[in-house]
Amino acid sequence: MSAGIQVEIGDLLQSNTTCYEVLDFNGEGCFGKVAKCLDLITSELVAVKIHKENRNNNIEWEHLLV
Repeated sequence: MSAGIQVEIGDLLQSNTTCYEVLDFNGEGCFGKVAKCLDLITSELVAVKIHKENRNNNIEWEHLLV
């Protein structure tokens, strides 16, 4: 991941509308990692792409349709 930012199993990824708990990592590529996460609001398992590069040194992520 980028300078000093690490996402690990058990971490929470939060936004204004949802909260995901990282359960495992499914893979990693040149642009980021794909994590298996639990949506703590809906209790659904989801895939989340965690981007390596960002402009403001925050963790950037997006929910993937599976």
